[in-house]
Amino acid sequence: MIAGRSITAWIFIVPPQRGQSSGSSSKTWRIRHVVLLVSCRCGFEIAQKAIVAGVPVVGSESAPSSLTAQLARELDLTLVGFLRGRRFVIYSGEERPSLEDGAP
Repeated sequence: MIAGRSITAWIFIVPPQRGQSSGSSSKTWRIRHVVLLVSCRCGFEIAQKAIVAGVPVVGSESAPSSLTAQLARELDLTLVGFLRGRRFVIYSGEERPSLEDGAP
């Protein structure tokens, strides 16, 4: 609990885009198809755990710390902050394809 408020985390599984393989013939998804969203500021520890787990994208309601943004840039983590409806700020990983690239 941070400052009297609990942290909520959502994990979304993003299916591979048309023409891409999930790396397996079964219906299981690899970790690279996961997006982690947290309801708090994305701190160094959250980003570090996502990187170790192989999660490619982390989004948060608030801005990340400068140390977190630096870590994300150095270790190829797409870091998104200030998620508000359709608005957001990308702090690192701008080159990662969007979910709409190649969508029908």
